[in-house]
Amino acid sequence: MMKLAFTSCMLQQRFESQPVWSRIQALDPDYLVLLGNAIHLDIDATPSRMSPGEFAAHAHGLYRSQLAVPEFDALLRHMVAKGGRRVFAIWGEHDFLWHEAAGADIVHNAEHAAKLEPSRVLFQLFQQALVGVGSFPAQLDDITPPTPPETAPLHESLPLGDDVWLHLTDGRSQRTGTWLVPQDQRALLGLSQLDALATAIATTAPGTLHLVASASTSADWQDYPREWTALGDIAARHRLLMLSGGLQRNAFASHIEAPGWPLHETTSSGAAVRDAVLYGAEVENFALAEIEAADVRIRFFDRHGEALPRRIGREAWNLAAA
Repeated sequence: MMKLAFTSCMLQQRFESQPVWSRIQALDPDYLVLLGNAIHLDIDATPSRMSPGEFAAHAHGLYRSQLAVPEFDALLRHMVAKGGRRVFAIWGEHDFLWHEAAGADIVHNAEHAAKLEPSRVLFQLFQQALVGVGSFPAQLDDITPPTPPETAPLHESLPLGDDVWLHLTDGRSQRTGTWLVPQDQRALLGLSQLDALATAIATTAPGTLHLVASASTSADWQDYPREWTALGDIAARHRLLMLSGGLQRNAFASHIEAPGWPLHETTSSGAAVRDAVLYGAEVENFALAEIEAADVRIRFFDRHGEALPRRIGREAWNLAAA
């Protein structure tokens, strides 16, 4: 059995201790996927008013603080001891720039475009530090950005086993806003990234399980109907399970957008925040996918314990009794 833990949304500015990571470590997963907002750049700060240098220093400090959380560090070291690449991360709006930031719009904004490179470079260094524990640069001056700057979306498709693939999507680099934007001109992943995802899925063996990591839930995707329809068409022909974050809660849904198999979605968000990020009850959410040859069992956890699991039969790709 393969065990894959996933969650999103950590706020080190309020949670210097994060017990959720110790609880995940106790379950001893084979993999961990962080579904965005590992830091919150726009809490207690206004990055849109910062110079690029101030922004880079701000982001650098937040990543160092999250990596230094004792429980988080212990889990990373536990995962590293298993060998190979075991921890993955995608970025959400709050570790990209700020709330609702869309890269395709920002790149044309003279005031903010220069923040895109430090944001990208620091996030990639954070991704590397999830595997090379202790590798995150201690000083901002130790970092040499690539020349010329990299601009392609940060997406990746990789096998976790013979019949399980993980697809890490980038829902920020090429994203557009939706306000007064015609539906056929909106982008969440962007057509090039969506085409790459479709190609990666189409070239795998029949029966492969595809885990699509997205910092945006299906509700966000549906504001981008062209791409939501395209994703539904892919799901109708392949076994897709979307792992989504960003809601400060755990949830499960099944979507049927085209004749064929459904797109199942499991959301886990709120690893170390409050239920309204800064306000309300503390939440400590994560989920675990237990993947076997016959089925996928999704287990949900919050700070009070474990909730009702879901089970998906892999042959018919439908929900079965848990």
